[in-house]
Amino acid sequence: MAPTSSIQVYMASHTTFKKRRWGYRLALPDRTIRRTGATPYAYTGPAMGIVVLIKALRHLRRLRLTHFPLALTTNIKTVELVLTHQRLADWAAHDWPPTIELGDLWQLADAELRHFPAYTIHWAPDRYRRVDWLVKPTRPRRSQHHRRQ
Repeated sequence: MAPTSSIQVYMASHTTFKKRRWGYRLALPDRTIRRTGATPYAYTGPAMGIVVLIKALRHLRRLRLTHFPLALTTNIKTVELVLTHQRLADWAAHDWPPTIELGDLWQLADAELRHFPAYTIHWAPDRYRRVDWLVKPTRPRRSQHHRRQ
């Protein structure tokens, strides 16, 4: 029987003074997984977006969860545009023209996405501005009378 729900994948990247940070959160049926990392500043913003997508998809493959459709949410506009407009399929149909910026990374992302039955993509620029907020566990807020004075 095919699964009825999708796996929520939240991805973000941002730049600090010396590094580009990335993070993802996988909302699975039975648990939530969070990962973060950083790469040298030489990586461009779009490259980091593709890297975090590849890392999240590979993590799901290691967990053998490729039978679920994916609901992707990202603050990375390049990833959202490419996936929304089905550019990966167009590029693959034209044998990956050499003029594609970051074509090697997009080929890796395309290969990972092919393991999943379907995906949707949503761009959320305001909600996921920083990787730290995305991946840290949510904590219940204290009520007003429990706060320190």
